[in-house]
Amino acid sequence: EKTCYIHVAGHYTEPDGLLVDTHGAAVIDPVWHLLEEAYRRTGPVPTCLERDFNIPDLGDLVREVEVIADILERHVEGRRSAA
Repeated sequence: EKTCYIHVAGHYTEPDGLLVDTHGAAVIDPVWHLLEEAYRRTGPVPTCLERDFNIPDLGDLVREVEVIADILERHVEGRRSAA
């Protein structure tokens, strides 16, 4: 199997603790850690930040995209160093 791309998004927490992938909130730290692990396993792949509603100002969105770019770059550089 091959991973073609990854999407990251925020979520809503139900009263019973269930996390619902809503694409309507900021990405939380545990999701960034999952992205790190995904890149470790699959290598760097295109990654989409999804936000369908509750869209924040552009600066906040850019900061989330920059987190993706930073994580991605670390894995690209790591592969270059290993080659």
